[in-house]
Amino acid sequence: MRQNATHAVVISALFMLGIVLHAFTPVPSWAQSLKKRSQLTVVDTKGKKVGRVLGIAVGPCLNPWGIAGVSIPGASPVLVAFVVSGHPPFVIGVVSNHFIGNAPLVFVSTDCSGQPFMRVSTIFLVGADLRGYDWPATEGSSLLPDVAVGSPGQTVYIPDPIAPLQSITEGSLLVYGTCTPVNASSPSDARPVLSLIDLERFFTAPFSLH
Repeated sequence: MRQNATHAVVISALFMLGIVLHAFTPVPSWAQSLKKRSQLTVVDTKGKKVGRVLGIAVGPCLNPWGIAGVSIPGASPVLVAFVVSGHPPFVIGVVSNHFIGNAPLVFVSTDCSGQPFMRVSTIFLVGADLRGYDWPATEGSSLLPDVAVGSPGQTVYIPDPIAPLQSITEGSLLVYGTCTPVNASSPSDARPVLSLIDLERFFTAPFSLH
């Protein structure tokens, strides 16, 4: 009888030990929950909303916006949209510490001084409602303007839609705040730019996704 009682106590102790060990056993990765997100939002370091993510400029590890016709090594930006009153909507890339345009600022000088221009674009970007804005549309033109980001701060530039085309010989390009001299062999068509807004006045890097 005493043996049976001892046996029962041992079994109970082993059972309780099994429960305790199970409670502290890590859950295998395949058993962890996976939550879907219907949307992502870019926020700045102060928690201020920058914008909803529309998509990502595909990589890997390239900026495929094709600055100056060449894919530039770097982080693949997420895309957000803005509109400044009186101007067309524009889409801009965001990486951890700055904004990214899809076009360079072009200069006749070799040191990025003087009047900035932007090349005439043939890039297609997905839609925006531009009703009520007199953007010069021709067959095959983009629905969104090309965007450059430059000084001061993180200023957004677009081609001036009412400025006449000019034939210029490129002397330098401003990309990511870096001026690069170029040796253009022939003139190309370009437009003077409009300075829209300095995003650095509204948002503070670094940026993150929520």
